[in-house]
Amino acid sequence: MKELHRASGNGLGGDSVNIRFFEYLETVFGENVMSKFKSDNTYKAALYDLEMEIEQKKRCLEFDSKSNIVIVIPPNLVDLFEENDKSFNEHVQSLEGIEYKKGKLHINKTIITEIFKPSVTGIVTLVRDILTQHQITNLSNIMVVGGFSRSQIIYKTVTDVFSAESINVIRPTDPDMAVLKGAVLYRYWPEVVRTRRSPFTYGSRLLRLWIEGDEVGKQIKKGNEVLCGDHFEKFVTINDEFETGQTATVEVFPVAADTTKMTIDIYTSTEPNPRYTTDVGCELLGRLVVDMPDTTRGLDRRAEVTMSMGSTEIVVEGKMMPDGTPTKVVFDMLNAK
Repeated sequence: MKELHRASGNGLGGDSVNIRFFEYLETVFGENVMSKFKSDNTYKAALYDLEMEIEQKKRCLEFDSKSNIVIVIPPNLVDLFEENDKSFNEHVQSLEGIEYKKGKLHINKTIITEIFKPSVTGIVTLVRDILTQHQITNLSNIMVVGGFSRSQIIYKTVTDVFSAESINVIRPTDPDMAVLKGAVLYRYWPEVVRTRRSPFTYGSRLLRLWIEGDEVGKQIKKGNEVLCGDHFEKFVTINDEFETGQTATVEVFPVAADTTKMTIDIYTSTEPNPRYTTDVGCELLGRLVVDMPDTTRGLDRRAEVTMSMGSTEIVVEGKMMPDGTPTKVVFDMLNAK
């Protein structure tokens, strides 16, 4: 298999629905009440129960005969609301699309649909954008996995949209476990994915010679030389295709004749061509220190920094040339940024 597009998680998953669900509850109970309920350890167990209730209903999403979804509300959340001498029952009667009966909120389908809408629309738009970007016209199947794919509103929307284009939408019997099983299988059979895509632009922060047009604030003077600081020296560009073990190398040089250790900061960027490591979208990933104990040649020394793209990790190695001891750091591509 070949990865055609980098992993593109962008806050459209189930957690985003949970956030909007709690934002809606703030409109019901009030911002101050919900803030105290979430931050006060007294309500920690009740908060957990409410989170699990929302998680379960979010996945099943079964509406009753009145097109309502029923959420069990912790009694102490209602008590917290009524500390201000207000009746929660009377308060709910003034709200549209919601009822409170026997410790349960009955929330109308219209409200639930609005809570899900940004994620549903975003997922469909994201898939369409990726297909358009790569001009994919012969797609036959889309597989949805993970806990959020259990949600009927997500599955039905994706199915309805893409079935009109003769694309089958497949959901495994246990979509949660499909992710875990896939990870385990991949651990023992990494060759199944022949090429991957870089999730970010990777590079290092370097000093370079000043170029006309550089930001004045980046100018650094050393002796007779005018340098530019915070230069983003690219290893690989976001969404570039790479094979396991593929490498990219840059040469770095000491800025002082008596330098015995060279610190190299590794950065990521969400942009394809960042100019400086201080640009928007750039973040420090980690730091590599290269030993340069032999100062005999002063500034006439160099080190090579090599980035090796692994299956799920990036290895950055620095070495004083020609025969220095290599130093390396490893970054997890799945979690680290």
